[in-house]
Amino acid sequence: MAINATVYMNQKETNSRSDMNKIIELLDKLKKSKKLDYRMIDTSKMTDSQRMDAYGKVIGPSVFNKYEVRRVFGTNRQSGIFFGKEQPALLVEGDIWDIFPHRKSGKEITIVKFLENLMKTLE
Repeated sequence: MAINATVYMNQKETNSRSDMNKIIELLDKLKKSKKLDYRMIDTSKMTDSQRMDAYGKVIGPSVFNKYEVRRVFGTNRQSGIFFGKEQPALLVEGDIWDIFPHRKSGKEITIVKFLENLMKTLE
């Protein structure tokens, strides 16, 4: 199974709902078992314009799969304002194409929940 993941995050500004230590722990376990490869992008080194460009490029799965990311990564008026800053993001590509967190049918699917489910699926 070929899965590549990109984590967009700013360790200094990440919200308290996102456990970055747990996310990195799960990513490392999956990488060690050769189930996925990942890279981290520190958005603190990006301008707001670069961050918004990255947001625009990674929301494709939400359009294709018809679920909500606008208010997960921003507000109704400012789409993506929290992307990779206060709200870390995980883009998954390869055999799976998805963006986390996202909201589907009113339920939020977090990065941790996705990674935990992926580990169970690949065992």
